[in-house]
Amino acid sequence: MKFVLFLTVVLKITLADDMSSLDDTTQMFNKSLESCLKKNPNVSKETIMTALTTVFKEPITPEVKCILHCIGKDMGEMNDDGVIIVEKSLQNVPANMNKDVVKTIEEECITLMGTDKCDTAFLQFKCISEKAIHKKDDLVKKS
Repeated sequence: MKFVLFLTVVLKITLADDMSSLDDTTQMFNKSLESCLKKNPNVSKETIMTALTTVFKEPITPEVKCILHCIGKDMGEMNDDGVIIVEKSLQNVPANMNKDVVKTIEEECITLMGTDKCDTAFLQFKCISEKAIHKKDDLVKKS
């Protein structure tokens, strides 16, 4: 069973002060990423990681958007149309994250629709990343 879902990894990457603070749970994400990159060898892993860590501020090509869709589907958090499946993504929200805040963010973002499934996936992940930054204090539970 998949331990970490794609959106959790996106939120971790978005909220991380540096990549070294990410734990071993990113292995599942990396496996999905590698699988999706094999389907589109014109995009590098570095390009995807830059897109995630800069909250999609760099120009995002259609190929990158489609890899995001591929990863989301592979991780089981996205349907064929590129729409986030909130119920599935909430199943494995880590204990240190506020599930209600995650749900609110996702529900606000799943209304965004792009020109195709890849564009929709991109718009929704960008929205979640941006909202996660603004709600960081509420999103991460205090120890």
